[in-house]
Amino acid sequence: MGGHGLQINGFSFTTAVMIAAVVAIGISWLIRRNVPRWLVLGLFVGGGLASFVLTGMFNRLLLPVEAALAGKPGSVQSGIVEVILTAALSEQTARLAIILLAAVAFRDWVGSEAALCCALIGLGFAAIENAMFALLSEGPGEVLVSRSVATLTHGAMGLIMGFFVGRAIGTDRIRVRPLIFALIVPFVIHALYDVGVVLLEHQEFPEISDEPSASELRALGAPLGILGAGFLLWITMMVWAVRILRAQRRSVGCRSEATVAQHASQGVITPSDAEK
Repeated sequence: MGGHGLQINGFSFTTAVMIAAVVAIGISWLIRRNVPRWLVLGLFVGGGLASFVLTGMFNRLLLPVEAALAGKPGSVQSGIVEVILTAALSEQTARLAIILLAAVAFRDWVGSEAALCCALIGLGFAAIENAMFALLSEGPGEVLVSRSVATLTHGAMGLIMGFFVGRAIGTDRIRVRPLIFALIVPFVIHALYDVGVVLLEHQEFPEISDEPSASELRALGAPLGILGAGFLLWITMMVWAVRILRAQRRSVGCRSEATVAQHASQGVITPSDAEK
């Protein structure tokens, strides 16, 4: 019995990590231009781990603030304060700090590939979160169902943050406004999403009879409204992330054509090779 439990945990752990790894590989395949494979792996593993550790450090610094604002333990206010400070703010601040450090260390690559690099850091963070969830899960099926949306969310927020980081550091002169947006926009999205989850957890779903009355239907308004708002927010975020991916993908094609044309003009390749 014990061996079977360890086997399930092993499958769960593998599933947890593979969810994030598959998304990271897919994004890298779509938009990677000149980032070497070792840096892709380093950002996913090292960047994800560094952001996870830094998030924990920020959470410790924010504990006094959380204690002062949380109010009664277990209340809606306590839950909202917790997710805003120790989830949204700390995670997004840590991710921004790591991508900026990576930009300093690997300027030639990260500056033009900020969206990809930031997404890899976010997905590396998600892989660690998924692995921790797997330790308490009942099997790989639960991990797959519970963590797929969360993993896609981390990747999408990473793309959005990286989009603004790229606009901030993609030129010789650092632009402050996009750098501010790189923190504020993902933070607001993350906070709204998590606040919706907290509100839904504290919302009681009324029992509905076979022939519901008007009061019963009205009682469903609040939980259904929260569900609808959360779904709309998530869809909007995913559409934005896909648009960033498509723009980066088109940019890859344009740069590839420009490189071929440049090499052909320099005699590095022949015109017939360029046509191939």
